[in-house]
Amino acid sequence: VALLGRDADFQVGVTTRLPTDGATLVPTVAEAVALWNARPAGEAGLIVLMDNDRFEEDLTGADAVILGEGSALAIVSADWPEEDASGGGTQRRVGTLSARDRRAAFVGPMEIVTDAILGAALPNRFAMNGLLMDGALTFEGAAGTAFGRIDLAHLGTSPSHTLTLSNAAIEDGLTLTRCITGRLNLGTVETDLHIVQTIVDGNGGPAVTASAVDLDVNGSTLIGATGAGEVEAVDTIFDGPLVAERTQAGCLQYSYYAPIGSRTPRRYRCQPDLALEGLDDEEPGFGDRERGQ
Repeated sequence: VALLGRDADFQVGVTTRLPTDGATLVPTVAEAVALWNARPAGEAGLIVLMDNDRFEEDLTGADAVILGEGSALAIVSADWPEEDASGGGTQRRVGTLSARDRRAAFVGPMEIVTDAILGAALPNRFAMNGLLMDGALTFEGAAGTAFGRIDLAHLGTSPSHTLTLSNAAIEDGLTLTRCITGRLNLGTVETDLHIVQTIVDGNGGPAVTASAVDLDVNGSTLIGATGAGEVEAVDTIFDGPLVAERTQAGCLQYSYYAPIGSRTPRRYRCQPDLALEGLDDEEPGFGDRERGQ
């Protein structure tokens, strides 16, 4: 499974529209997470939200997702179709899914907790794909712990909620691809942050607070101030001050940055440096800042 980087050992579907058995299909995300948390560290698993429906739950505290050393988990919005079984009848095979025509909504906070130590021989991995989410998303762990890699794709979250990294490190980077998210608060962790074709909306506050990350942005819009260690950006709008801690490295290309309060690396063909002749307003124009307009 591409989301995990290897074959899945475990899969559970979440549905309220089909009969459930407590093992293969369950009615709540919390039950699916409990099944995952009971698995041994080092396995790869899929939690598949199978309905175009709202799952209103609280996945924090005792119900948080746990990632051990070498574990890999993806939470996805998809169908898990039945297939013909070799001995007759049908089965749902681990590692198969179909994302077509599926868009589940998770309403509530979610915590992803790592208990893998920093520098573990087998880093863990987490992915989320295809969900709408209305709730805070927090990645955390005790001091000295770390996530290996985090991939978020096709994720739509409310701008009123923050994606936060608390205490733990991220060794192999955080990637957001084709997402709409609220503020990203990574504190002072040193890691790579990749933002691709994504909108990050600070909802009146900072868009990105990550003073030590190496930020790589492509084709994205960041609404609010952005703070990072080193910045590489192409075809991106920074609709707020951009402050890079290290300006001797990195580059902005074909991008817009708010000139007041910004400290950027070298720039190539950026606005407002190349203000269009005869155009009074050098700032980007938005048709509407409200979602769905």
